[in-house]
Amino acid sequence: MIKKYRIELMLFFAVFFGIGYFYNGMHWNQISRYNTIFAFVEPGQDQLSFRINKFIVDKEILNTNTGDWANNPKFDRNFYSNKAPGPMLLGIPVYAVLYNLETALGGIPETSKLTIINCYLINLFTSILPLAFAAICFYWICMKLCENNKIWSVTLTLSLIFGTLLFPFSTQYWGHTTAAAFSIIGLYYALYPGKKHAAYLSGFFFGWGVLSEYSVAISLVTILLYFILKKEFRFTLLLCIGGLFPFILFCFYHWQCFGNPIGIANFYNNPGFHADGALFGIFFMKTAGIASWHLSFGTMRGLFYFMPILLLSILAAAGGFIKNVPHKLLYLLSFINVCLFFIMNITFNGWHGGASTGPRYMIPALHFFIILLSIIYHLKIFRKFSQHGLLPIVIALVVSFNNMMTITLISPICNLYYEGDNIEWKDPLSFYHTLRVMNHFTDDPYDQMKQNRKTQRLKRRQTKPTFMHMIGHNPLRLNPKASGIPRTFNYGILAGIKPYYSTIPWWIPMSILIFFLYYFARKKDDDPDEESGDELNDTLPEADLDVGEDDPSAADS
Repeated sequence: MIKKYRIELMLFFAVFFGIGYFYNGMHWNQISRYNTIFAFVEPGQDQLSFRINKFIVDKEILNTNTGDWANNPKFDRNFYSNKAPGPMLLGIPVYAVLYNLETALGGIPETSKLTIINCYLINLFTSILPLAFAAICFYWICMKLCENNKIWSVTLTLSLIFGTLLFPFSTQYWGHTTAAAFSIIGLYYALYPGKKHAAYLSGFFFGWGVLSEYSVAISLVTILLYFILKKEFRFTLLLCIGGLFPFILFCFYHWQCFGNPIGIANFYNNPGFHADGALFGIFFMKTAGIASWHLSFGTMRGLFYFMPILLLSILAAAGGFIKNVPHKLLYLLSFINVCLFFIMNITFNGWHGGASTGPRYMIPALHFFIILLSIIYHLKIFRKFSQHGLLPIVIALVVSFNNMMTITLISPICNLYYEGDNIEWKDPLSFYHTLRVMNHFTDDPYDQMKQNRKTQRLKRRQTKPTFMHMIGHNPLRLNPKASGIPRTFNYGILAGIKPYYSTIPWWIPMSILIFFLYYFARKKDDDPDEESGDELNDTLPEADLDVGEDDPSAADS
């Protein structure tokens, strides 16, 4: 069993260790989620509820720690998180176990040190763990798309996890990566109509994707419409039944918080985030023009600027629609999802994602980009560049990975002050690369950043609330005695290694894992005595998304 699935196991550990090695702390977005989890579990007036009042209005206890709250005054006067509830619903049982275990051992979970540890563990098990399982599912999808070619499938999976924003944003408690993970798993099961359990599981995981990020409803609706048009009514019905439990949770949460079972948190958002004349206060067309540039090629939040490998995906898609390649309907479905997510993002009044490095609202659609990238496998022209045709992908992956590692080493959160002429706001990636190079000349990798921000922070202290802190140093629980506790870290720093060298314990095991990933992938492909990978057909039956008349051998050059 281990031999049969050794590539999958190595992918799992590469993701779980490779991302879990880092933790980039929290700010408004993450704290809003942590507030809900802590308030639900900890004894107090908000226990066993989703209210976060004690973190918002009770200044004697903690003072306001986030502006990411929602409230429906027509329903009640309580405050709630303005985020989709999925990661919080997953985090509540995790923190309940941690809280009771720490209390039983004589600890006080509310202390600053244990709070940071618990925040890290909640993110580890609700963001990174689902993504590790999703990596396996995506590898299996790629095996289907690339005719059981393991080298290609491993490369595409690593491209998705470590060459896109999934990497840095999984080091903080965002909902985007959890939603992407569930969407990938849901898509994996959706590829196999006629299998009753597959339909149930597809609906279940897509449901959790919507619970984690409302925009995943785009992917769910496109999948449902596809099977309805294909007259796969039985599969569609079973998929809906599979999503019934997440839908009940969805309705229950929003009814408890806002008195409207289908009224998402964005409808009752902090008024400061609403735009006059916008649909639901958040969508309008006047942002589309400038946002289109900044979200595609611009240095501010550009998809192709931050992740050049995605540009190769678009070029591959163009080639795929011109040439005769298999799986055209799946590629078309992926392209439609990419377009719809992009349209959703450019018409959103907060299209820039706030203090974000990269277009974070596109994260739940990133796997569709990489699915499009697999078209290159079927275009023989790319085999002129290398034996497997992977050279263009590898080059783009190296550049994209370098960008993602730079963000991970510093923070997915960029400028907190929205200074229009600030380089960190206009071009956070180049600012981060400069900062990373400067690490050669200082023992403290964030020293220059601290100096750059010192004057700004001093100016704002008299007019801004106490939750305005530098990157990654926004405490969930305000405690003047907690200043010496690291709120952002990697395991190398915790082990006492100087910050600049702190990733060495990451590079060594990751290099070994990647070496053996390709060793076993190549060995299986080249050794006729080894299993060829066809055994995966038992778990990956022929997908209905394929075009039956398409012959892979007919792929044009």
